[in-house]
Amino acid sequence: MSQERIDSIAAAGFKVQNLATLLAWAGNAAGQVCFEATGERLSAFGFAIQWAGEELSRLSEEITTGIEMVERQR
Repeated sequence: MSQERIDSIAAAGFKVQNLATLLAWAGNAAGQVCFEATGERLSAFGFAIQWAGEELSRLSEEITTGIEMVERQR
């Protein structure tokens, strides 16, 4: 695998991590501030966003680990 490709994958992993952080923060905030009658639905939405952020974070870790393994084999 070329260094350019490895760098591209590493950059993608970094961007995924940033999106994960943003989604987790947004979901956490939405889950905490929804107290109206429709708050239950919005709260569930917030927690779904938070879950998505956590899942992106997990995937980012897999990407990073894979890159490190490829780099060690070089």
